[in-house]
Amino acid sequence: MSETAKQIAAGKWFLVLGTLLVASGSVSAAPPPLPSGLGGDAPPALPSGLGGEAASTAEVEESDDEANKLLPFELHGFAELRVGGRLQNAPGFSDSSLREARLQLQMEEYLGASSTFKAVMDFVYDDLDPDRGFDWEDGSGWLDPRELWLSTKPVDAVDLKLGRQVATWGVGDLLFINDLFPKDWNSFFLGRDLEYLKAPQDSLRASYFSDWVNLDLVYSPRFEPDRFIDGQRLSFWSEASGSLTEQAVPMDPVYPGGTFDSDELHLRLSRILGRFELAAYGYWGYWKSPAGVDTATGRALFPELEVFGASARGPIGSGLLSAEIGAYESVDDPAGEDPFTRNSELRLLLGYERELGNELTGSAQYYVERTRDYAAADSVADRDRDLVTLRLRKQLWQQTLTLNAFVFYSPSQEDHYTRLSASWKASDEWRWDVGANLFGGEDWSFFGQFGRNENLYLAARRSF
Repeated sequence: MSETAKQIAAGKWFLVLGTLLVASGSVSAAPPPLPSGLGGDAPPALPSGLGGEAASTAEVEESDDEANKLLPFELHGFAELRVGGRLQNAPGFSDSSLREARLQLQMEEYLGASSTFKAVMDFVYDDLDPDRGFDWEDGSGWLDPRELWLSTKPVDAVDLKLGRQVATWGVGDLLFINDLFPKDWNSFFLGRDLEYLKAPQDSLRASYFSDWVNLDLVYSPRFEPDRFIDGQRLSFWSEASGSLTEQAVPMDPVYPGGTFDSDELHLRLSRILGRFELAAYGYWGYWKSPAGVDTATGRALFPELEVFGASARGPIGSGLLSAEIGAYESVDDPAGEDPFTRNSELRLLLGYERELGNELTGSAQYYVERTRDYAAADSVADRDRDLVTLRLRKQLWQQTLTLNAFVFYSPSQEDHYTRLSASWKASDEWRWDVGANLFGGEDWSFFGQFGRNENLYLAARRSF
């Protein structure tokens, strides 16, 4: 397809979704309000029930109810347009970082006998992705199945959930030690909604509850890697070339074996002791992003990994204290002598969060990764890589406007990453988001390598 034809096709997609967005709100007496400053001198919309928008909101809800009556189940979701642009030139990459339309449909049905079925499907037009196909594994293409599971409760103390699902645990805020469930780092750095940082996986989750301890087991019959940065949408530092990558053929790693040959097991034991929530973790699987190299072919690998850890969280003073630790065992290189396999590590996190004022919350974390066999690891420059994070969250306009600032700074590598966002819930149906992802540091450092990917983004979402 020629470039002109692609642009025409893209225009059609955006026109169709834009029409859907407008049509879905057309039952309102007036178009959705614009953010302050974009719609004359009108003040920002009040929450539902406090202003003149109540009547139109009720009409929309009534319309949605009427539509659902035509289906044998309730259907919810949202339609969204999201665009973003790069703040720096990145050779080989588009000046746009995001240009996509998304329609999410979700339904949940109680089947009786303590069983529930849920499906959440995202239909996506990504104008920057030339692949118009569909990949169940990595969610690329026009369909991203987020959830598709059946849950049941065979006895009072046991829950079972089978199918595609999103899982998470641990106490870190955007820092993960014992949460080895897959992440989508491309979505995180490009400015998609934060919910897309967590990627789905096909698994069986079994939970057992008792007065003494709760047990959670998550088993995936096939290795579920992160949706890692492979050079297709984001530039990064290549150790092989000693430079920042340009957009080219995406990384093509060697994945572990197939179903039941590359399975993963996640385990958590947890209980409440006094005012603290305590947990112990185990993981048997593989590094979630490439952490090794096949010296014969030069292709990236996912070496085996085992992780054992613990966490605690509870109130201290006027805030909430969090602590987590994890020992990473690089199974394929137990002595740490292989320069082509990531070394074993010890990871530690301490965090504290408290309210600083009216609708203002602040939090801070300290996180460190220590190379355990540093003396044997000639390829590792620094034994410790540490991070300090600060978050400020402020809500305004009867909690309809949320401002967020999250800063990562590494004293050891002297690089940093700042996430800024503002989210305005203009009504029960409409939400506007604007934000920025800003990086700094040397090209070889963890955050500095993404400097060419600095971006601003804007999104409009209509829920139904």
